[in-house]
Amino acid sequence: MNNHSDSLGVLMLALEGTQLTKFEQDLLRHASVGGLILFSRNYKTPTQLKQLITSVRACRKDILIAVDRKADACNGLFRIFYNSLH
Repeated sequence: MNNHSDSLGVLMLALEGTQLTKFEQDLLRHASVGGLILFSRNYKTPTQLKQLITSVRACRKDILIAVDRKADACNGLFRIFYNSLH
């Protein structure tokens, strides 16, 4: 039998800007939340992106972080995000 306390929630959130708001921090801690999707509006510099991800992980260590790649503007964000993992 699955232990639901160990599984991620079913909701995926998006952030308003380049830094977490108090409201977003509270949402990220909610058990129903399992993921976060980043858009170009969430990125300014590689350092800022790393700080944002660190802030997200401080709220929820196990959260799934995704990057939107539909828009051409986000392709650069995806490359920076991917390169920051290595």
